[in-house]
Amino acid sequence: MAQLPEIIPIGNMCVVQRKKASDTTKGGIALPDAARETKMLGTVIAVGPGSLRSNRHEGETERYPMQVKVGDKVLLATGTQVLRLDEADPDTELCIAPEHHLLAILK
Repeated sequence: MAQLPEIIPIGNMCVVQRKKASDTTKGGIALPDAARETKMLGTVIAVGPGSLRSNRHEGETERYPMQVKVGDKVLLATGTQVLRLDEADPDTELCIAPEHHLLAILK
């Protein structure tokens, strides 16, 4: 896997390393890119500090706490944007999305 740059999300944003889609079927048949199932599972690799609370006083930085933490396995919403940091390396596919685009934490 390629070395990823340090990514520091802001607000309620999360960075998720998406699970790689299988290159073959269970029977061993190789799949072309267009036929591979998109994986909507991933691992959280960075989280922001949370959204600012709207009822704070000037100078305060009170934030809503994030529900997810680094290392959590999550289910992503369909249509979540995918960013590939290196076009030649599919392992650099990341999803950078607000926390509400994460549908569930998988235990």
